[in-house]
Amino acid sequence: MMAEIIEILGVPIPWKAPYVGTRGAYSPRSQMMHDTRQILKLQYKGPIFEEAINVDFEFNMPIPKTTSKKRRKLMLEGKIRPIGTPDRGNLEKLYADIHQGVCYKNDSIIVGGRVEKWYNELPNTKIRIYPACAPQS
Repeated sequence: MMAEIIEILGVPIPWKAPYVGTRGAYSPRSQMMHDTRQILKLQYKGPIFEEAINVDFEFNMPIPKTTSKKRRKLMLEGKIRPIGTPDRGNLEKLYADIHQGVCYKNDSIIVGGRVEKWYNELPNTKIRIYPACAPQS
């Protein structure tokens, strides 16, 4: 099985814990996750992975509007990286959950991969999914 590459345009969104109140729990990201999953179902034509996989996440964050030209250049060259919130773990969690049931059976089969944050003038999320083990002969 070959690697599958998916690109989602827009500012990467982090996972956020559900609110728990007297009427139960409410997830502030549930509608966004549902909408993104529907778009993903229309776009993704690859296999549904069921064996151990690696998933690489590349989160391209927007450059703040007040950034100087000199600093912007350094950000685009990768010499300055996004170190503030959202943290990479919360970004990874949301996008791993969104792809569950569409690209892979369950996010529990993810056994490795990279998670990186960069600056980019066109914010987006790039995801690469590939088998963790070489096929047995």
